[in-house]
Amino acid sequence: MNDDVPESIADIQSLHVGTYESNPDRIESDAGTERQDRADYEGRFIFELLQNAVDEMDETATPAVKILLTDDRLLVANNGAPFSMGDLYALTLTTRTTKAGDTTIGHKGRGFTSVLGVTDNPRVFSESVQAQFHRGHSAETLIQNQVIAGAFDGEVEADQVPLLSLPHPAEPPADVQSLLEEDFTTVFELPLRDSAQHHGAIQRKLQSLGANTVALLPELARIDIECPTWERSWRLSRQEFRDEENATLIEVGRETVDGGSTSATTDWYCLFERTEIDSDRVAERAELTDLEINAMGQLRVGVAFRATPATNAPAAEMSDWALDPVYGESRTARRWSTSSSPRKSVVRSRRWSQGRSSRTRHGGT
Repeated sequence: MNDDVPESIADIQSLHVGTYESNPDRIESDAGTERQDRADYEGRFIFELLQNAVDEMDETATPAVKILLTDDRLLVANNGAPFSMGDLYALTLTTRTTKAGDTTIGHKGRGFTSVLGVTDNPRVFSESVQAQFHRGHSAETLIQNQVIAGAFDGEVEADQVPLLSLPHPAEPPADVQSLLEEDFTTVFELPLRDSAQHHGAIQRKLQSLGANTVALLPELARIDIECPTWERSWRLSRQEFRDEENATLIEVGRETVDGGSTSATTDWYCLFERTEIDSDRVAERAELTDLEINAMGQLRVGVAFRATPATNAPAAEMSDWALDPVYGESRTARRWSTSSSPRKSVVRSRRWSQGRSSRTRHGGT
């Protein structure tokens, strides 16, 4: 087995069981940390799954995500780099303890805990990974270890176990297999814990997903959403402004089919973005660990504005667009023409605009 990346689900289980054997108290400690992470990320699972998909799309020609909501499950598929055994292992690294006893968060697992708000049995499938997380199965695996069994008086309860520590094998259902055959490379399957409660809540989150949020997901070109009674497709295109450095024009098209009727909208955004950021200095000032530095990857910071055509046939030139704050409005003017001083508009209105700080790296958040 490779010391850095486990080669199988059994290898990952063996590593974590060994850790818990050396310190059985960590089982309940990790379960508590996982509950806290879930609370911290409550309601963010749609965005987290989209962000994780985007993070794998550096080399994808037409980055796409497909979201399917059935009566009792949510499927989220993407066509980025296929989910690997290393990615699965990263999901299990929810916490680790330093010599000083401080808890730090694994680079991928924390955001994924957001899905635990709607499921107790998350599953992931790709060409090399067919895995699920299940507390009952994990409790059965842990109790087979004599040291752990002794520490828990012969019985480990499912609610004492962190869900994401131990993966288990799984078989993809027919609709997941179909998505993998459609050129999607990774599919997350989330059986809903309470269909009556969660189905409506998820549907509302998908309906409220805004153009401004979609626009600021880097790389993404397409999102298709299918629910039992309606469907929605997002299409994105980007082009650099010819007369402004580090500025991108983003066009976001949305089409919705609901009850036999079709509606469509188009929005534009202007993103001013910098990637020349001293990651070492950020890491030093934030006192980050090596694990967190490696997870951080390339940093981006930007500010976005809603863009409205100022001419009948606008091109990728600042003089052809007027910029508004994404949220709220300026104290001095509702709209700025960009023909004179686009940079000044950014500075004057940035407190009302939507800022963004994102991580780009190969391997998830």
